[in-house]
Amino acid sequence: MLLGTTCLHGELPTTNTVMAARARLIALRSPELQRQLGVDPGQIERMAKVLDEVDLPLWQLRDLPPDQGNAKALPLFRRLCESLDSALLPDQLKQLDQIAFRLQGWQALQLPSVVDQLRLDGRQEQQYSEFLAGAKALAGRSPREVSLAEFNWIQQVLTAGQRNQLKELLGAPIDFSRHRLLQVKAPEVVGVDHWINSAPLKLEDLRGKVVVVTFWTFGCINCIHNLPHYRKWHAQLPRDRVTLLAYHTPETAAEHDLERVKEAVQKQNLRFPIAVDERKENWKAWGNNIWPSVYLVDKQGYVRAWWYGELNWQGATGEQQMRARIRELMAEPQPAGEAVDRK
Repeated sequence: MLLGTTCLHGELPTTNTVMAARARLIALRSPELQRQLGVDPGQIERMAKVLDEVDLPLWQLRDLPPDQGNAKALPLFRRLCESLDSALLPDQLKQLDQIAFRLQGWQALQLPSVVDQLRLDGRQEQQYSEFLAGAKALAGRSPREVSLAEFNWIQQVLTAGQRNQLKELLGAPIDFSRHRLLQVKAPEVVGVDHWINSAPLKLEDLRGKVVVVTFWTFGCINCIHNLPHYRKWHAQLPRDRVTLLAYHTPETAAEHDLERVKEAVQKQNLRFPIAVDERKENWKAWGNNIWPSVYLVDKQGYVRAWWYGELNWQGATGEQQMRARIRELMAEPQPAGEAVDRK
């Protein structure tokens, strides 16, 4: 069992701690997976406070390399483990681990506990390092392409015994397309002194709408290449159901000039709300590290998907994928009181 034994009664993971913890949080936030785990309202109530405490801080560490993120993540990870160990039954913990493993996909093979249980030899670990390096080329590809690459690697590299052990770790297959995977409650707007095309906005006031959050800056060529997509979304999607909120977060000294920001907005014919994130407070709150970035926030205020960089970079289909995801989120009913969150 990955969580109950590794987390509290043995050595804490020292690699990809953030990823491992985040997968469990996502599973516990999903109303459908809560029902699959057989979690009752009392258990949810006991876990809610801790989940809220560790959720956003862990998510903010998601893109840091392990040597930077793990030191910050470990106390949060320990706090989460203590809460789950006290709230969940052993069978629920085991099933939660299996769900979390499936959520992580092939990346879970980086966990020391998994490497130990599968008993990967040096050659296999080297082959896995090579696979990870090549997997970067899959960024922006469809989930089916990523899953196929994962399956091929497992079939070619793992022994029959290791594949059987992997099946035990994974548990029964799950169609996650049928589940609402709530990443994290989106950080509220902070520290914005200047708004363009809008009065000041708060995400809390946009509940019931899908919110497309973008980070950009006017001197970034990759950002400029994304702007036509944002204009199209703003023009074509119903504004009573979808809101675009763009944070202009400067990178260079020139991009701190408010008048130049306004000129760029006018030149690019941008009509959606733009928050001037002069001090990078929102950039930091979202744990963002890349210009441009696009995040999708659902009607309840949860982050559900994101895309880093140009949407259609070198054959990627980001615009198509994100537009389809926006429409899926628009079509979702507004559930009442189903998620773990109690705010």
